[in-house]
Amino acid sequence: MFKKAKKFLLVALVACSIAPTALIATPAHAQSGGIVAPYLLIDDVLDTYSAFASANDSSHNVSCYDKIYKSLSYRSGYSLKGTTILWSAAGFSPKDGYPGTVSRLKCNYRTW
Repeated sequence: MFKKAKKFLLVALVACSIAPTALIATPAHAQSGGIVAPYLLIDDVLDTYSAFASANDSSHNVSCYDKIYKSLSYRSGYSLKGTTILWSAAGFSPKDGYPGTVSRLKCNYRTW
């Protein structure tokens, strides 16, 4: 009987000495039941924009205006993969009203 009590006391003592250390070292595990939710980083990035180009005089060109931003969530990083032309039409420069082509573009991102 004394052997069983001694063994139980030893197991209880070891458990009590390890448990507080684990709780102090990893409080997120103790509070969330051993599961830590994945974290996400968020940045505001350019989503869509317009561009104006003149075939006759490049001094009237406007590379980026009428910008719309969006929130992009990612784990460790992101990069711009490229842009997609949503539409193009005849129009006028927002800078000085010169005739040319207005395009609406959408940015495509890669996240990791």
